[in-house]
Amino acid sequence: PQASAAVQEAGGTLTTIARGIANEEFEDYEDIRDEILQASDELDKSGEELIGATNRLASGKDRKAGWDGLLYACRVISGKTIRILQLVYGAELKRLMFAAEAALRNLRDIDIKQASSDPDVFAEGVSSAASKAAEIGQLLIQRSGDEASPLLKKEMEERGQHLQEMSEHLIETTNKLLGSPNDAKLQKQFAEEVANIQREIEQGTQPVKEKLAELEATSEDMNKDKPLHIAITSSSSSSSARQQPQQRRPSNRNKPEAPRVQDLPPPSIEESPVGNAAAVHNNKVARVIRASIRRNPEDLADALKSLAAADE
Repeated sequence: PQASAAVQEAGGTLTTIARGIANEEFEDYEDIRDEILQASDELDKSGEELIGATNRLASGKDRKAGWDGLLYACRVISGKTIRILQLVYGAELKRLMFAAEAALRNLRDIDIKQASSDPDVFAEGVSSAASKAAEIGQLLIQRSGDEASPLLKKEMEERGQHLQEMSEHLIETTNKLLGSPNDAKLQKQFAEEVANIQREIEQGTQPVKEKLAELEATSEDMNKDKPLHIAITSSSSSSSARQQPQQRRPSNRNKPEAPRVQDLPPPSIEESPVGNAAAVHNNKVARVIRASIRRNPEDLADALKSLAAADE
């Protein structure tokens, strides 16, 4: 009974942190948030079922049925724990891919003919697309900090910085184009810059796309009731709040009333509060889970084992 209670308590710590992450960091992504919250509820329920199975084994006369029930409950809570770790880890990957898809849509929707026919609409479209592209750059820079491979880490960071620079340059070209909307050279330059940004987003997010596909394949294996083994080593990872870059509005310098794209300052990385620390019974376990859950769902078990050994 004591061991079952400890497992339930650890599960409760995990769901407290997961709910905090879902509500604080993915408020604008309802599908991601709701999936994590549902998995948290299921993990809490599996903890209650584990306690019930333990009590039935201790008090029941049919020992075989009691052991079978306990083993099943252990299997369920193990699967639910793995699932919530995968969801939280994959949530950041999904958010980055959602943002990339939105940025690509905005870039494809830009109509260069509107630079002369409807400059206000054209300015808004470029402003939105450039802001989203700069946001992708910031997310790639943040994501690079979690990469184990030095080569991939450097590549993602450089692509993120390049995207931010390209977005800024697109604004400058847009302002020039609004001043001379029929300039064929400027039109060509603008089209090339848009295409380059699209290509940089696609190439920069490809490693993230592949990792997300691998994670989803693992989830499918788990749903088929195949045994999964997970080991978690403690690793630090910064919890970064998504910050929307300010928008610039393009301007026609020959027309005082024409719109202008505002500056796109580099987004800052801020630490997001997650969960209610007062609600976490074991702060040491909470810190280990908090550090591990954001990095890799293959790290938690070893981290908790190390923590237990240190406590002994």
